[in-house]
Amino acid sequence: MSSQRQKVLAAMVGAGCAILVVGSILFWSSHQDRLPAFGRETYDQAWELWKSRSPANYNISIEVSGRQPAVYEAEVRNGVTTSARRNGHPLTQLRTLGTWSVPGMFNTIGYDVGAIETNAPETPTDLTIRGIFDEQWGYPSRYQRIQWGSDTEVHWCVLSFEVFESTAPAAVE
Repeated sequence: MSSQRQKVLAAMVGAGCAILVVGSILFWSSHQDRLPAFGRETYDQAWELWKSRSPANYNISIEVSGRQPAVYEAEVRNGVTTSARRNGHPLTQLRTLGTWSVPGMFNTIGYDVGAIETNAPETPTDLTIRGIFDEQWGYPSRYQRIQWGSDTEVHWCVLSFEVFESTAPAAVE
């Protein structure tokens, strides 16, 4: 074989190897962070775990990505959302105050689970939900809602979850 042919063959083999390496890296990076799809059973198990173990007092911080990215923070005391913020600014409307408490997050997911189950007319047929629930408490630690074929995708990730002892005042005798 001539040296020219050897160089061309070596270049082709090198290019082929480079393509395989780059393709493997792209495939691995796109699948390593993929959340598992789930349905009613997983949702119900997590919701029951949360209800059985939910602390009365906690702070939670959630990062949301998608069309309206933001960081939400909620403070829950004695089971009631006492304050909530979006990017550090207070949420003041009652309808949005509890949205980022854990029950509010479950309500959001429950709507999607129910819509997929019933094939409601307003539910996109190309809707996929994925997520992971915290093993200790049951709260949705990561959630992804994908409406295929559109730019409607929302993802959230719990950044922090802090439990506090009771904030109720001590009884006076």
